[in-house]
Amino acid sequence: MDCAGALTIFADTGSRRWLVTCHNLAPNAPDQAYQLWFVTERGMRSAALMVMDHDAPMIMAMDVPSDAGTVMGVAMSVEGRAGSREPSGPMLFRVEL
Repeated sequence: MDCAGALTIFADTGSRRWLVTCHNLAPNAPDQAYQLWFVTERGMRSAALMVMDHDAPMIMAMDVPSDAGTVMGVAMSVEGRAGSREPSGPMLFRVEL
C-alpha cells in the first residue's frame, strides 16, 4: 500500500483540542481505514478513524480525552474499516511531541 502523504497537527494544550489536516494520503482498501492514536503516559488511545475512499484532503477536529493523561506523541496505523481499540495493523508512523 502506498501511503505517502502529509499530516499537519495543530494542538491546543489549553483546551486539549487538536485540528488535523491530511493531504495526499492514498485511498484505503475497501476493508481498511487509517487510525490516528494519541500516545499518552497511559498508553495508546484512539484519536480518530480516517476512512479515505478518495485522495481528497481531510480536516478533522478532535478532543483529547480528559482521562488520557499527558499526550506525548501521535501515531497512525492501518486498521479494519470499523477501527480498533488498540493498534493491531501496520504502524505507518509514530512521532513524539
